[in-house]
Amino acid sequence: MKALKSNSIEIKQYNLIFDLLWYVSLLALLILVVTIQYLAKNNLLSISNFYVPDSYTYELRLFGIKDVQDAGLAAQAYNIFNQFLYSLGSHSFFVFNVSLLLLSLSLCRDVFQNISSKAVNYARLSIVANPYLLIGAIGPNKETILLFLCLMFWKVFFVSMDVDFLSLEDYHLIYQSTKR
Repeated sequence: MKALKSNSIEIKQYNLIFDLLWYVSLLALLILVVTIQYLAKNNLLSISNFYVPDSYTYELRLFGIKDVQDAGLAAQAYNIFNQFLYSLGSHSFFVFNVSLLLLSLSLCRDVFQNISSKAVNYARLSIVANPYLLIGAIGPNKETILLFLCLMFWKVFFVSMDVDFLSLEDYHLIYQSTKR
């Protein structure tokens, strides 16, 4: 029994260290991308034929949209939300998006652990290494919000349905034991 408890504690510590690695990787890549955006904006880094978004570009877009009133309720709500964030300061987009990305990394374990540990890592890799999410973190970005909402939906679905799937690794072990 003690061996089982010590193995469980070791696995939890390993998961915690591995989780922290994903969070640190995300933050490091975000800092790199924001630094590159800053250097390109101030012409300290020569990037040609690439669009580098910045808060001024988003300000023009935010206050220049006049046809949103005809676009529907979702577009109006999104525009009002962006105006609210901008009223807090241009940095609020970054804080909001980074918070959602960190929460999404956390939700990946809850959603994908039922498949396998590799699925959790692949899901996290798709968030951490997605250049669109990294570049879009500096301004209004509906994809970050949608990613978080989708992961939250599946977590709530699995919890509310009390779904307890066997992982693919468990199925493989069961298959191997029946094969003998």
